[in-house]
Amino acid sequence: MKAKMKNLMDLYGRLGIAVYVVLCVVTFGVAFVLLRAGLQELLPAWILSYLPADGTTFIGAYALYKAMQLPRIALALLVTPIIARWLGRVPGASTESA
Repeated sequence: MKAKMKNLMDLYGRLGIAVYVVLCVVTFGVAFVLLRAGLQELLPAWILSYLPADGTTFIGAYALYKAMQLPRIALALLVTPIIARWLGRVPGASTESA
């Protein structure tokens, strides 16, 4: 998975990084809001096993964020080429003109 992510960054450059960073921020934000609102019962049992029993909302949100790392990377791998096509960017092409 790391090799695929590195290939994505090499191929799409800043766009790949931006997509992944946005997904990271959204993942952490949703986890934080879910825990802050007390909606832990909406989460599957395997995700609940990552939550600290006596931790703060921030620590719990970070645990959820880390638990969702592989799905987040997979989503970045899936979405980045779609966004690149939508923006009309050809992978690996330079945007600078001589």
